[in-house]
Amino acid sequence: MLNRTLSYSLLTLCGAGLSMAWMPQLYAWHLFEALIFSLFILWTVAWSMGKLQARWSWLVLPVLAIVGWGAWQLHMGWSAYAFATERDNIRWGAYFAIFFLAFQLFGEVRSAERFRKIFAIYALALAVVSVLQYFLGNGKIYWLFEPGEPAGLGPFLNRDHYASFIALALPAAAVEMQRHPRQRWFFALTIAVLYASVMAGASRAGSVLLAAELLVLFVLLRFSGRTVLAVAALLVAFGFVVGWETLYERLRIPDPYAGRREVAAATVQMLKANPWKGSGLGTWTNVYPAYASKDFGVFINAAHNDWLQWGTEGGIPMLACLFLLFGASVFLVRKVPWVLGVPIVFLHCLVEFPMQGRFLPAIVFLVLGIAARSAMTKRIKTTGHSAFTQLGQERFCDTPVGGFCR
Repeated sequence: MLNRTLSYSLLTLCGAGLSMAWMPQLYAWHLFEALIFSLFILWTVAWSMGKLQARWSWLVLPVLAIVGWGAWQLHMGWSAYAFATERDNIRWGAYFAIFFLAFQLFGEVRSAERFRKIFAIYALALAVVSVLQYFLGNGKIYWLFEPGEPAGLGPFLNRDHYASFIALALPAAAVEMQRHPRQRWFFALTIAVLYASVMAGASRAGSVLLAAELLVLFVLLRFSGRTVLAVAALLVAFGFVVGWETLYERLRIPDPYAGRREVAAATVQMLKANPWKGSGLGTWTNVYPAYASKDFGVFINAAHNDWLQWGTEGGIPMLACLFLLFGASVFLVRKVPWVLGVPIVFLHCLVEFPMQGRFLPAIVFLVLGIAARSAMTKRIKTTGHSAFTQLGQERFCDTPVGGFCR
């Protein structure tokens, strides 16, 4: 009962937080961080009292290492702006807490199934609201709140960030469509609506990556030819409903990397200047002006390439941690196909900055944590043992080494 209460609390916090992603004020994010850390403390107390069990996975290490690296940068005085690094390190601490809690709280097979269905329905509702707001809106978020910049799709001010969110949710709908034949048409419609909403937003990289994601899902889940044709027909129909002209025009832009090329080149120089120590987590915007080769007349808030930005801020050690997470997410796709959105987001990071936000990365680590635990649960169920350690309890592996399972 306690486990389920905490798991639903985590889902509620992440869902509510994402709905406020548009807010420029930081108090919403700080409240979110405080609630996430409170949930983490509650879980820790319950575990210490023997009311909850804990398991360990090596996947915790890269996320924890990022937080530790930020703290080490502060300790050694390597940060170009200590306050920015402190604040960003707390942000990564919140992501660690979300990943850890997701991994611990979703151990039952049914809990992962419930998450997929809730996630797919939540994304469908958000997509419908987003499309209506985009075409019929009054320039305000949810028709009520005045944003600091033109309203986009739902709570997202950036079309590419919205596409990354849909990339996370679409595999859950595809898996539910495969596993529940009686609800197949509902989830097929969900897939079509999700993809059409990205088409309406006209995200170039997002549309291409989602198309590739769908093809991979069709192969992984072994959909019949009839099902593939039905989904394709729905995609075409909904594409005509929302219109594809804007996306087509954006895809025809002769130089889609114009402007970003100069920013990326400057970021590469930043990385070369300090490849191992980095400039400090969260300091890219502070350091970039010294390396900028062109004045665009606007504030450049990100490198538009998260991998380069991670390298400049955290150096090669941070890049190594994030590459491990990317590799692990790719590996997990074989056992848990609905985690496919996570590596898709990491690929999107090559040309955009979805992981530089606040609430969207929280969903990434939520999905990754639940998927990692789901893969572990499947392995225990099929083999009777696992490569994960159950802390404080009898281990499920045959040959523990050094207190951990091989």
